[in-house]
Amino acid sequence: MLETFLQATAPHITEVLVAVTLGVLVKAGMAVERLLDRWLNVKLEQKDKDVLHSALETGLRAALRAGLTGDTAIAMALKHAKASVPDALGRLGPTDAVLRTLVQSKF
Repeated sequence: MLETFLQATAPHITEVLVAVTLGVLVKAGMAVERLLDRWLNVKLEQKDKDVLHSALETGLRAALRAGLTGDTAIAMALKHAKASVPDALGRLGPTDAVLRTLVQSKF
């Protein structure tokens, strides 16, 4: 009787094992995808921050070389950054106050 049961259910047990294995692999793939997405977003955000800081520094250096000081130099640095790295600014979304503080920190 047990042998008959095993013969009758063997093909179905294989199907169930295949389905469970595929389910586990799909879940593992989804987890890897989430981890890669987080890692790539962190890398992109860091790159955006780096190019923003570089643009602010370049704009400020240009303003200082032109003999500008104070708010005029800050305004030129902000204008340069907004023109140079608009995509990074769009993704990071800093306020004008934050950008001013960043420029001021580079004096």
